[in-house]
Parts: sequence; C-alpha cells; structure tokens
Amino acid sequence: MSNNNEKLNVKQLKMEIMSTKKTKENLVNNSTQSQQEQTQTINKMKNNRKLIGHIGVDSGTVWVGDPCYILHDKNPKSIGKNWSELCDKTFKNNECQLPISFNYDMGHKGLGIMSQTKYGDGTYPVYMIGDNDGIYIEFN
Repeated sequence: MSNNNEKLNVKQLKMEIMSTKKTKENLVNNSTQSQQEQTQTINKMKNNRKLIGHIGVDSGTVWVGDPCYILHDKNPKSIGKNWSELCDKTFKNNECQLPISFNYDMGHKGLGIMSQTKYGDGTYPVYMIGDNDGIYIEFN
C-alpha cells in the first residue's frame, strides 16, 4: 500500500511541477505584455503635462523625497543634524557635489535627492506628468 502511495505522491509532484512551469511561462508572457502596455500608457501620459503648483527656493537647491522621513525631531544620519551639516555634505573641496541621492539610516537608497536649481533662488513651476487619477510618472 505504501508503494501505491509513493507512486501517487510522485505523480502528484510531477503534475505540480508541470503546473508550476506553465504558471512561470504565463507570468513571463504576461510580464512582457504588461511592460509593453506600461510603455504605451507612459507615452500617452507624457503628453498630459499639468502645472500643479510652484515651489519657492532660497537655498538654490530642491529636495525630492517623502517629507515624513525628514520632518521630525531626529533627522536621518545621512542628511546630518541640521542645515549646516547638510550643506557640508553637498560640498567637497569647495566644489558642489549636487545632485546627491541620500540613503535611509538602514543603508538602503531612496530617502531623497537634493539638487541645484537652474537659476538659483526664486520661484519655480512644478509640472506633473501623468493622469488626473493620481498616477504620477514624473515631476518637472
């Protein structure tokens, strides 16, 4: 009886392996199709540029990132304890190092990016490229 059970288990295992292979093939095919659809959607959205506001700049720099990670009592180590330390990180040997990408304290990237503005201080328009449903591709 155990021999029959072993044969049944082997047969079930083979069927699961075949099913897994087909699932992987479907995922690859769907992934390729999804990438093509995403590219088409992105190209359509890029034609939909919309002014969403303005930012004032008094430091000649801008920050792009989620404010919840930098607006609290203890700053992430990568940006320093205060404005002065952050500025020190953007200059080496009296040369501006911007743009700079900052990492989270755990070491992974994505905390934010700091860059120079084109004309220094002033007010700059911010454009959204995307759709009106809150799906943003990029900001200019």
